[in-house]
Amino acid sequence: MVEYLGETEETTLVEFVVSKLKQRTVPGVLLSELEPVLEADADVFVTKLWKVLAFHATKLNEDL
Repeated sequence: MVEYLGETEETTLVEFVVSKLKQRTVPGVLLSELEPVLEADADVFVTKLWKVLAFHATKLNEDL
């Protein structure tokens, strides 16, 4: 998040993204909800986020 918001981390935005992940929000919906805040960076952020989630989900499955 710091990469997209600067040096100060926006707790409210982090909590928003985490809550959306807990709700299993699909990437397209998350993207549309983040675009007003992150503007052009929203697409890159959501893409990177989903890549990280996929990596960790795969890693977790391999460890089981």
